[in-house]
Amino acid sequence: MKKRIVSLVLAALVMLASIPITVVADDSDIDADINDMYTTRFTVDTVNLDDDAETVQVNVKLTSNSGFAGIAYRLEYDTAALTLESQPVSSFADGFVFGPIDNENGWHMGQLSMIENVYDTGVLLTYTFKVNSEAVSGFYEVKFVTSGIAENGVELGVLDENAFSVINDSGSGGVVIPSYKIYYNANGGTGAPESQYKSKNASVYISPVVPVRNGYKFLGWATSSTATQAQYQAGTSTYSQNADLTLYAVWEEHENVAGSIDVSVSTVGAKPGSEIEVAISIANHPGFGGMDFDVVYDNTKLDYVSYEQKMAFSGIVEASDPDRYENKVNFQILAMDNVSLTGELVTLKFKVLDGTTDGLAEISVVPYDFFKYDESNNYAEATLEPNVTGGGVNVVNQLLGDINLDETVNSDDAVLLLQHLLFGETFFPIEYVGTLDFNSDGLENSDDAVRLLQYALFGDTMFPIG
Repeated sequence: MKKRIVSLVLAALVMLASIPITVVADDSDIDADINDMYTTRFTVDTVNLDDDAETVQVNVKLTSNSGFAGIAYRLEYDTAALTLESQPVSSFADGFVFGPIDNENGWHMGQLSMIENVYDTGVLLTYTFKVNSEAVSGFYEVKFVTSGIAENGVELGVLDENAFSVINDSGSGGVVIPSYKIYYNANGGTGAPESQYKSKNASVYISPVVPVRNGYKFLGWATSSTATQAQYQAGTSTYSQNADLTLYAVWEEHENVAGSIDVSVSTVGAKPGSEIEVAISIANHPGFGGMDFDVVYDNTKLDYVSYEQKMAFSGIVEASDPDRYENKVNFQILAMDNVSLTGELVTLKFKVLDGTTDGLAEISVVPYDFFKYDESNNYAEATLEPNVTGGGVNVVNQLLGDINLDETVNSDDAVLLLQHLLFGETFFPIEYVGTLDFNSDGLENSDDAVRLLQYALFGDTMFPIG
């Protein structure tokens, strides 16, 4: 007799697999409290994976049970992270029959056939999954879907106050593979990077952001706040362990080198609309390996065009986009060795704006952030006191070389210039404004009068002036 009942239940389950997944009583026919009492509900645990665990258990539970003698189900799981290597176990009831495991498509089927109705709740099945070694952080779903539930001796769908069943067709949960966090501690400095997240089984680059600390050189990062050598380098080292990490900045105190440096800006004359070069020179310094400096200019009269390095060492660059500032250009010097030379450091080309009135368009230099190399060729902080002499462009609305201001440049201008230079302002005064050093040798003498005459006779191509 019992065998006959079991056969009938199994036959009912086969028939159930072909009907719609959910069969629910009409709420108009069933009171809410009765509906809750006779609803069969399944849930699937959501489990957080522990660090580097290789397996994880996921429980399928009954949280509400109206009584049943048979269940047919399908379990679906995400194969991007999970592999089922063995059949599930159950202490809930005897009578489970399991189908084959399909790890390629990520599903498993089974059914439970009982002689009498079961009314218990709790863990129905426990599935043990292997976590794939290549799985990364994220949520991976496990879903329990019923294709039928049968009560012993009761035809599904007979809805009266004494015997009915309402099916909960699925329960969903899964496995959460956590991510890991890298924390940065500036360890006495400022500007530590923001924390980073690292996915399981993935590698990430250590942040390229470098903290700063006055009087110290940044060596890298270490896992100890007292470390003197770096274990990780900013932007180049990688971290791949599946664990949180706290990194501390490693610092080396600079040797301090004191001294001074003279910085000067030349003064030149030019007409509105013309381009002119202004030289920045250095002198009287103990040597340095690096220096930042800002060139500040009168942007109501001048427009910055370009620069040219003059001193014979490598490493001067325009460090910022000139368009970022209205009246300033930033430069950085990073030499391979200490610079001990004196003379012209760089020349800057400016254009005098059209319509500029006569007068000095001032240009100044603000040096800062010096360093030099010590005996071991390491950075040493250098505290150099800058002595700056400003200069600029003398704007004159007159024709270059027109000494007598008659709107032309000819031999008369050369003669007047020679007389002025030989006999002085008292006997031969001039109202010409601007440099008289027409041959650019740094002197104002008779040679400039000769150059002015050559310019007037043969032109700027052969004998340029200014």
